[in-house]
Amino acid sequence: MNHSASRRRRFQFRLRTLLIGVTLFALPCAYVASQLKIVRERSAMRHRLLVEEGDFLEPPNAKGGHPANSPSSLRRLLGDINTPVVSRVQARIDIEDEQVEQMFPEAELSSHFDPNPTPQPDPATQP
Repeated sequence: MNHSASRRRRFQFRLRTLLIGVTLFALPCAYVASQLKIVRERSAMRHRLLVEEGDFLEPPNAKGGHPANSPSSLRRLLGDINTPVVSRVQARIDIEDEQVEQMFPEAELSSHFDPNPTPQPDPATQP
């Protein structure tokens, strides 16, 4: 048996070092989680605007909008896309313009009239 190998000191650290290391690891993880939450909220709003509201969103990476407010590289890595223009139907008021402006700060918001509005059922006449 080799005595020099058995005399080697095992790697040890203190509890304080472990707590500092875990804290330093948790900080970037919390930041990434908050950015992922924003990406998911923007994706849900984009889906709601397109599918449920019938609004028009300019394709990603199109010209226009406010490039200084575009998503960061981390958010783009997490799946976020730039939305330079949001064109909304004025007859629909389910989502307020302020909500859209807050969710898509890089977008130019415009409104147009729907030539063929779909009639909304009146909840008072529903059985």
